[in-house]
Amino acid sequence: MDTENPTSGHTIGDTDRLNDSHKTMQAAISIDGEWFLREFMTRISVLAAGKR
Repeated sequence: MDTENPTSGHTIGDTDRLNDSHKTMQAAISIDGEWFLREFMTRISVLAAGKR
């Protein structure tokens, strides 16, 4: 998972090996719901206000 801007929060996989039977990628399966909602609403509000 990328933790730096501008792609913070994105899970970046290797699309070249997507069909490879040997899997090397893992993704988070649990989140801090309160943090996520607060972060999501902040980012959406900034976008809606036309700021970046």
